Order: sequence, then structure tokens, then C-alpha cells
Amino acid sequence: MYVWLFQLFLERRKALIQIKNAGLEDLLFSQIASQNTFFFDYMTMSRKRAHEGAVNLRYEIFIHYQMGGITRVIMEWIKNDMKTSPEDMGTIIHDITNLFEGEEGYIPKLLNDMNQ
Repeated sequence: MYVWLFQLFLERRKALIQIKNAGLEDLLFSQIASQNTFFFDYMTMSRKRAHEGAVNLRYEIFIHYQMGGITRVIMEWIKNDMKTSPEDMGTIIHDITNLFEGEEGYIPKLLNDMNQ
């Protein structure tokens, strides 16, 4: 899953590097963050439906924590001209996030559940 994410960004490498070089990293971060907001809203709405309106603070913070970390890694990757391959980036992120497997709100599981 993470390899795919980095591949999507790499496909837009030229435009992303131009944005970075133009000093518009804040705009780029804002766009990525807006996608995170959409995902977060979807995840919490799904959980509210499944748990009759209950979404606990830990669940919300855990999702924000994961999304924020991944977003920051993507921004650093772009800042460094996307030199590391999507495969390597995806593997590193997978290895780190895999430490949270089994936790409620684990993003790879949530995404997998969305596709079923």
C-alpha cells in the first residue's frame, strides 16, 4: 500500500519538484492535509456508524498521528528531490507502521476494510 502511495507522488515528480523549488511547500502541504481531512472524516464517520455514534479520543488521535507522520515523510521526500525509490520508501513506512498492527485505527487495516 505505501509503495503505491509513493509511486503516485513519483508520477507527479516534475510538478512537485517545481512547487518545491518555487517555495510553495506550504501550498503542497495544505493540499496533502486536505486529503488527510477527507480520509479522517470518512474513517470517523464509518466508526460512528459502526459503534452507534461513539468515537473515542484515542482513536482520533491515533489516526491523526499516523497520517501526520506519513505526510511529513512525504514532504521530506519531496524536499530531498524524491531520490529514494518508492519501493524503499514504502518498505520503510510499512516497517514502522507495522509496529501498530492490531491497534484500533491502524490505517492499513482501515484502508483494507474500505476496499471490501
